Amino acid sequence: MSVKPLNSSPARRFCIERGVPIARFMLDTFYGGLGELVTLLGVSPTSVPVVGSAIKVAKALKAPAAFVASLNQVGGG
Repeated sequence: MSVKPLNSSPARRFCIERGVPIARFMLDTFYGGLGELVTLLGVSPTSVPVVGSAIKVAKALKAPAAFVASLNQVGGG
């Protein structure tokens, strides 16, 4: 099944060209830059307050926000 990328950012293009999952790329990049293990927090966008809170926390921590949608949320189920 072919999936259309959400955007054409350099990181996403890099991952698509090499067949690397974006989460793996992010973990490897952060680990390489920090020299220590990192954790990605995936947030389910179940409501406007949840999404807003996740964005505020990500901004405060200067960290990427990773939203994990179910198939129903993206029209696949």
